[in-house]
Amino acid sequence: MKNTATKTFLFTLLVVAFTLFSGCKKACKSLGENVTSGEIKTDVAVYPESGYMTSSMTQSQYLITGSSNYANRFKISFDNGETKQSVNYGQYSILCYPVTTSCFAQFDRNVKIDDANGIVKYTIKVKECGKCTSERTTENYVLIRAVPDTYQVVYDVDIEHID
Repeated sequence: MKNTATKTFLFTLLVVAFTLFSGCKKACKSLGENVTSGEIKTDVAVYPESGYMTSSMTQSQYLITGSSNYANRFKISFDNGETKQSVNYGQYSILCYPVTTSCFAQFDRNVKIDDANGIVKYTIKVKECGKCTSERTTENYVLIRAVPDTYQVVYDVDIEHID
């Protein structure tokens, strides 16, 4: 009798766990893939020397150019991380903007550069779903063509929660 009760309890626990976790994953599958557009260089990955580096930066430091205090703390890769190289800041700049989301999120990142007015606009649209025991922070590093460190960066961040 005890063995049957244990099996019933375990089966019920398994069904409840499956229902809870599969429901969220199904809803989150509809989020789609991350998107990058505009002036963002595609097929390149930006590697900071450590995680959560943005926590020690001020927002005015989220544009990383050759004169930035953080310039030597990054590598880039054009082959999915097999080889990493220093950033050529004569050719590229790095943008970042930390965003905290649930564990299921899709990012749509876009950068527009207005050279006539010296403005860089970094738009990040996030769709998130599900509830997690802990949130995650994504630093949103992207590589763009080189811009002067005097350019003003405008951030437009929108987080939409989908049930």
